[in-house]
Amino acid sequence: MTVPSIDQRLPRKHRALFMSDLHLGSLGCRADLILDFLQSNSAPIIYLVGDVLDIWHPLHVHWTATHDAIIAHLARQADAGVQLFYLVGNHDSEMRQGAPDYLFPVTITDQLLHRTADGKQFLVLHGDVCDARVLRWHICTRIGSRVDSLLRLADYALRRLGRRLRPEERSLVQTVLSWVNSALAFGHGHEKRLVALARAGMTG
Repeated sequence: MTVPSIDQRLPRKHRALFMSDLHLGSLGCRADLILDFLQSNSAPIIYLVGDVLDIWHPLHVHWTATHDAIIAHLARQADAGVQLFYLVGNHDSEMRQGAPDYLFPVTITDQLLHRTADGKQFLVLHGDVCDARVLRWHICTRIGSRVDSLLRLADYALRRLGRRLRPEERSLVQTVLSWVNSALAFGHGHEKRLVALARAGMTG
């Protein structure tokens, strides 16, 4: 019996896949891990839950052949009958105007309900609408995006000069960005707003 190679392995099957904050086109995107995940897992429904494309006035666009492979993979999935739902986030709000011609066939929406195998319902949305109000201001989003891009450019330069990190390792810049994101999410206000929104969506 011949064991399939890594490129021939059969994907694990699921009822649905949920992917968010891929930020395709940004320096922080791990396109290699995203493509590996898509090739290793399959489902009849794929939810792309916001900020899949990073098109919020990027300071630096980083697009590679691996990014193209991700788009091509999703396009093949759509052609094979997989339902693709694109839930708009704050870094890809332009998607509300319609999917670009180069993108895969996709249904664009702000939120929807997903029903599990045991009949439970879950509200699916990106969630930025439940951030603290100050974090939703247009200027805050633009400043945050610019700072993130500058730090990741510095991180990219330092990596080229220093040692290469393993996929599971974080650089100092990545650690700092993770800490900042955690600090901004301090408290449970956003969780309460999400619960209220979910209850309204499921009863409305």
